[in-house]
Amino acid sequence: MNFLLQQQRNLPVTGFGEFDPRITAIMVGVVVLVIMAGVINSILSGGGSSRQRAYSKRAFMRQARRIGLTRQQAGTLLQHARSHGVAAPMRLLQDGPLLDRTIRESLYDIDENVRNEQDREQRKADLFHIRNLIAIYSQSIKGVRSTKSLRITQEMRLTTDGRTWHDTRVSAQSADRFGVEAPYDDYNREVRPGRGAKVRVRFHSDSGNLYSFTTTVLGYGIARRLPTLFLSHSDRITHVQQRKYPRREFDQPCYFYSVSVVTSGRGRRARRQAVVNHSDRRFGRFEDLSAGGAAIRSQRPLPAKSLLKIEFETVDGSSLSVFGKVRSLEKPSYRSGLMHIMFAGVSRKHLNAIQSYVYGYVDD
Repeated sequence: MNFLLQQQRNLPVTGFGEFDPRITAIMVGVVVLVIMAGVINSILSGGGSSRQRAYSKRAFMRQARRIGLTRQQAGTLLQHARSHGVAAPMRLLQDGPLLDRTIRESLYDIDENVRNEQDREQRKADLFHIRNLIAIYSQSIKGVRSTKSLRITQEMRLTTDGRTWHDTRVSAQSADRFGVEAPYDDYNREVRPGRGAKVRVRFHSDSGNLYSFTTTVLGYGIARRLPTLFLSHSDRITHVQQRKYPRREFDQPCYFYSVSVVTSGRGRRARRQAVVNHSDRRFGRFEDLSAGGAAIRSQRPLPAKSLLKIEFETVDGSSLSVFGKVRSLEKPSYRSGLMHIMFAGVSRKHLNAIQSYVYGYVDD
């Protein structure tokens, strides 16, 4: 028996059962390394994810405060981001379309789930305030640096004496000059400053910022089949002011009424009250609209500094009414005038409806 066992131990093992100690050691080492890597990764991912989330939240809050949001506003925006599955909330502070999509969804949720009207409109107003602050910050870091970046049809106003301003728009662009449609005065006469004359120009960018620059007249010609005034390019463009509220074209009819301020009582009991003159109804048409005001053209405009009440419908058929003051009046002809109006009294509900339109949150 011992002899047989001894012979069996001495037999060579070949083929499938062949044994190599070096290969076995390598395989065992590889398996151990894979297991250790998996364990370490699991530990790091489990403990690190919360740290990363905390760091991302801190970074979000820090950037939100830099933009101008309060801690409460930043927290509100972060809450809406999580509710609507925004994986990277930081993008809301940088990506306008994503922000608008998130706010649009949030407004829908508020309409569906908040029954108290006062609470509902306040929540909407809070979202619009956040949107306005982010828009203002975005506009401030995207300035116009040179007239070479002005697009064709960019509207602007120019003056040669600093007092009389003429409306025009860009009609040509080239490497060494740009052209604007030849402006006309109130008597429909073409304004032709001499070659070499200094011209002051103002324009609003698409984001609503007001810019100003001085340039030189180079000559006259034809561009886009229109008489054109050619001006030298300028890299010295000054950011004059920034619109507090974005505006949007609004081609809708309206009725407006003059408003009188009547004082009743005497002495300490005197009270001033606004009275709408319903017998003085006038027709107009909006050219643009914002949360802060509007431009309305009418054949019977009110003079500057007049108070008025405006009644109109939004694109979805909702009836709105606002009070305002005519800040200035442009009269390009004796037959019509363009009133620039600052809103003075708007209900929160109607203001939310206006901002929903301006930001494109309602269908046209």
